[in-house]
Amino acid sequence: TTTTTTKATTTKGTIKTKVSKKVLKASALKKGAKTFQIGASISTKQTLTYQVTKTPSKGKKYITVSKSGKVTVKKNAPKGTYKIRVTAKASGSNAKVTKTVTVLVK
Repeated sequence: TTTTTTKATTTKGTIKTKVSKKVLKASALKKGAKTFQIGASISTKQTLTYQVTKTPSKGKKYITVSKSGKVTVKKNAPKGTYKIRVTAKASGSNAKVTKTVTVLVK
């Protein structure tokens, strides 16, 4: 009896974003909300999801990200660092991939 072992290969795509760091002035946010697109894509055609993972104290209600990657920083957002994680979930032979986008309000 012969046993053959095959190892499954996984492909790890790369998430590319048009914006990896965005700096917004607190003075501009006093006048109104600011929006921008992350513009993420991945070579392996996996579905991308977006999640706010870090905010300054009491800052959680001031930032949102849509399913399409549109970020809204609301009026009067507190100064500090906000982080958004872009995730491509594992599917088939494609491995899970993440990338972090930083928004700095100063």
